[in-house]
Amino acid sequence: MSLFEYKAVDTAGKSLKGVIEASDRKAAIGLLAQKGHFALELNETQRQAHRAAAVSAGEGEVRIRVSSKDVLAFSVQLSTALKAGLPVLEALQIIRDQQSKPAIITLLEHLSRQVSSGKSLSEAMEQYPRVFSPLYISMVRVGETGGILDQTFDQLVRLLTREEKIKSNIKNAAAYPIMVMAVGLISVVVMLVWVLPKIIATIGADKASLPGPTKALLGVSDFLAVYGWLLAIVIIGGIYAFNRWKETQAGRVAWDGFKLKIPMVGKVLRTLAVGRFARTLGSLCKCGITILEGLSVVRDTLGTRFWGSRLTKWPRKSRAAAQWPNRWDSPGCLTNFWYRLLPWGNRLAGWMNCCSRRRIHLMTRRIRRWCDLCRCCRRY
Repeated sequence: MSLFEYKAVDTAGKSLKGVIEASDRKAAIGLLAQKGHFALELNETQRQAHRAAAVSAGEGEVRIRVSSKDVLAFSVQLSTALKAGLPVLEALQIIRDQQSKPAIITLLEHLSRQVSSGKSLSEAMEQYPRVFSPLYISMVRVGETGGILDQTFDQLVRLLTREEKIKSNIKNAAAYPIMVMAVGLISVVVMLVWVLPKIIATIGADKASLPGPTKALLGVSDFLAVYGWLLAIVIIGGIYAFNRWKETQAGRVAWDGFKLKIPMVGKVLRTLAVGRFARTLGSLCKCGITILEGLSVVRDTLGTRFWGSRLTKWPRKSRAAAQWPNRWDSPGCLTNFWYRLLPWGNRLAGWMNCCSRRRIHLMTRRIRRWCDLCRCCRRY
């Protein structure tokens, strides 16, 4: 099967464009004709055709780039369709027909095939770990098991909406400081490499008679003028090596641990992680997942591998005991509130969800205050 991008008109003369999947061009034109569309332009997309072939072959994992906003939009549409009483397969097909992005269409085609072949929706989503998080898949699986998939997707939509709002606030607050730092750094380099040498040459000053700080500044300027290209290569190589190191398990854990120790930044990251912990665990408890199962899912959604690796030890310890211990070795990421609440939350899931939501509001207010403070700094 191949994907074809088309431009067409319907019987009313309205212009249409989108993507359709068919075995060849003739079949694609026939499918459009069945819908009452007359094809004006039809082009096969090679990359998407290759992906569609991989999906048809049933490969274990297909890499498709889908943004978090697209996942949220898909979740909203699927939640609405399920609330209306549509079956999952029919809902996926309707949502697919409304899409214009080839990557989303390929994803929905694969999900539809897997569901029609007898697999559950969560099993089909597991083949896209870069698109659907472990939390997303776990909640869908619980919804399928309990027959509350419509309620589960409603919870997912709320969860993803809050996550997107927090991300947007942080990006907006950090954009101005980052821009100022970038402009300042570029200005300093331009002054040292080009402006300062011309000023010294113009006034004809003797370097021996200049003050010590000025001599040091000229030395830096001369070094950048001669070895600036070498310094740039070293910096680029260092950044590349650092990024490769961060992709390793040990590198991710070490880097996340270092970020948590940075003044101010570490506090923001800690608040984000605890807020995400409360929000995620509360949603899982509301869907019927136990605390033990919830911790296994939450550790992959904290946004920091350092705490996630330490939270991994908790379920192992608790399974080895007859009941939840009164005290664990603190992983360092939770406040005393959560540290003491978790053993009780395993028996009182409703109370756990209530406390989680209250804690979420507290963390969200803190993040908003920091974002507002960053915005206020723009005025001065």
